[in-house]
Amino acid sequence: MSSSRHIYYVAREMFPACLLAGVGMVVAGCYIDMLKSSVWSSLIIYIFVGHFNFERGKYF
Repeated sequence: MSSSRHIYYVAREMFPACLLAGVGMVVAGCYIDMLKSSVWSSLIIYIFVGHFNFERGKYF
């Protein structure tokens, strides 16, 4: 009986920490993904704008 109560106590103590760690990992993953995608989109925009300016400078 006392061992099952001990397991319940440990699970009750561990659950919020595990939940918090899981949420933190998801948030960090989304943030890193957003950061990566924003870097890629700015790189693509930079290449496109640079190419456009180069073409415009060549013609005009």
